[in-house]
Amino acid sequence: MRLKDCVVKRSREGYWLHHLKSSYKVRMNQEALETLKALLARERVEDLTGQEKLIHDKLSARGLVVSGPGGQEDLSVRDAGLLSTLELELSGACNLSCGHCFAELSGRHMSAGVLEAALEGGRSLGAVSVVFNGGEPLLNPLFSRAVRDARSAGMRVVVMTNATLMDPGIAGLLAQAGTAKVVVSLDSFEKHHDGLRGAGAFAAAVAGVRALVSQGLRVFVTSMVTRENASSAADFARFCRQDLGVSGVRFSAVMPIGRGESAGGRFGLEDAALKSLAKAGMLEDDSIRRSRGGLPASGFDCAAGVEQCFVAADGQVFACHYFQNLREPLGDLGQSSLAQILRAGPEGSVVSRLDWAGLAACRACAAFSACRGGCRVRARMLAGSFNAPDPVACRIHL
Repeated sequence: MRLKDCVVKRSREGYWLHHLKSSYKVRMNQEALETLKALLARERVEDLTGQEKLIHDKLSARGLVVSGPGGQEDLSVRDAGLLSTLELELSGACNLSCGHCFAELSGRHMSAGVLEAALEGGRSLGAVSVVFNGGEPLLNPLFSRAVRDARSAGMRVVVMTNATLMDPGIAGLLAQAGTAKVVVSLDSFEKHHDGLRGAGAFAAAVAGVRALVSQGLRVFVTSMVTRENASSAADFARFCRQDLGVSGVRFSAVMPIGRGESAGGRFGLEDAALKSLAKAGMLEDDSIRRSRGGLPASGFDCAAGVEQCFVAADGQVFACHYFQNLREPLGDLGQSSLAQILRAGPEGSVVSRLDWAGLAACRACAAFSACRGGCRVRARMLAGSFNAPDPVACRIHL
């Protein structure tokens, strides 16, 4: 038997089985991994043991395991490093000028040399996913090549875009390449969306979403919820799912960082509305990583700089996108390989200084089990210290 477009990745929590053409992943311990290897060595379903059959049926229901020539030797187990997600600022430029944007935009496009170095580094460390971000990644003339090269390197491709530049040709390329998902920034209905992003942005983005969906791609909408569109969030989510045919919608609050710092008074939600959306399960904060176990013995339970990293258009490597705002890189691809940076960086960088023991105020808080202290970079930017409470997480959880 054989797996279709799947890899196994080692993590700090054990192993994960990832499908490279979707967002599907499932956690595995060593025993489950050995069982998977054993079932792949079988030629017929009838020969499977009970536990092998259980795993087989779960994967087969998703079309991920099929009968035929193969075997456990075809199972890709990536354990050269812990890096799982490589986020690339393919373009530090954007065709929109959103008043709530937190990104530090350089205006540069990632060069072919930086792209090659980043993808080679990701491949050598066994990365699973490449996220093409910006700015607006479609502005870079290398976009099509970047998608193809990432897929050729055996990585899952995720594209984050405002979709205003998306057309049937690009959508077809993404579908043909086996892109796992496209995340589109679409804040609300036309009046509010254009008020945030500029006249005509809504119509262009909707056309882009329809082009993507028509190609069978999984599209997810991320919406910036503000005091002006909070009351229509549920209706907008239904519009996205039922009219546009997207696979999911998530809402997030304006981050008081970058342009969002000065825009907070205009766009920011009142605490009551923020808590109401969070309680209804409509508000997400990707920076808060839910731990599956107790507190780690040392360090901080964050994927930044360990299981994920962010490469800026100029080749500087950051622990995550937010660290770019702090201007504290781990290294530069023009001077060192990604493997050298990530293997040496955390020990001497700010990432190594993040520790649960320093979060005295957070650990004394009743909401700590839910927010786990929030984001340390936001705490530094908004409250002045890596050990301070994260004001954004406090507003959501308190």
